[in-house]
Amino acid sequence: MAQDANTASSTPGRIANMKIGLLAAALGGLAAAQNLYDRNPHVMELTAKTFKRAVHGTNHTTLVEFYAPWCGYCQKLKPTMERAARALDGLMQVAAVNCDVDANKQLCVKHDVRGYPTLAVFQPAPAKAGARARHVRELYQGQQKLRPLVDFSLGRIRNHVRRLDGDKLRALFDEGGPRPAAVLVSARERVAPLYKSMAIDWLGAVDFAFVAAAKLPKDTPVPDRPGLAPCAEHLAEHLDRSALLLFNPQADECRVYSGELTKPAVAEFLSQAAMPREGPLSKRERFLETLKGKKRTRGPDHDDRDEL
Repeated sequence: MAQDANTASSTPGRIANMKIGLLAAALGGLAAAQNLYDRNPHVMELTAKTFKRAVHGTNHTTLVEFYAPWCGYCQKLKPTMERAARALDGLMQVAAVNCDVDANKQLCVKHDVRGYPTLAVFQPAPAKAGARARHVRELYQGQQKLRPLVDFSLGRIRNHVRRLDGDKLRALFDEGGPRPAAVLVSARERVAPLYKSMAIDWLGAVDFAFVAAAKLPKDTPVPDRPGLAPCAEHLAEHLDRSALLLFNPQADECRVYSGELTKPAVAEFLSQAAMPREGPLSKRERFLETLKGKKRTRGPDHDDRDEL
């Protein structure tokens, strides 16, 4: 009787331990599958189903982290990756793939992921940038620190901006072209990443050009025609600061942008001439927002390197 009593009294304990074990296993499986960036608005969590459209269906460059949630190095990299994504927001795409999810494992094998985290940049092929060809993958093998990672990524943005001098600027206004043209007359010597990014958004719809103000002659290179007067007057009086000009050859008119130098605001201005293929105001942007989790609560943290 004593043995039966002991057996009976131990049964509830075994059942309780079994339930705890099952719960722990379930929680462990959940933790293994939990994405690191589900709640980050600047990082797209991609799957085998969304990877092709998000990465290869664009003319933008994409920084991708292949990771496993249980990986200590991945967890350590997460804050840096989130800061990098915030700095690159609006300039290029940032994405992540959870290789611990069964449906994603073949995708990770395809991209030769042999350890975690693996960082790679997917860049449009130079000769086929406008044809939406599959992108070229380049592994990032530098320091897993913010500045080296951001600098490496920015250096992989394709440049579709044409550099002009005074003579070429005048030729643009004289000869026109098949599309509207955005011309940035800049107090700086180099093309900023933000301007390169906007050129990609309007690739095939608006041509983008860059002119260093210091290289312009004192006499305005804009022809004396009524529709071009706003741009001619601005260049004659304000060469000491940057100006974005929008030239519509079909209407033979030129407008000067004087609003905020943010991507959405500039997009509204350029949309007077044509709608973008990507970026703000585009159909693709709505697709990308579904991959970025919660809505944004703050704007991108661009520093002065990203001004026009």
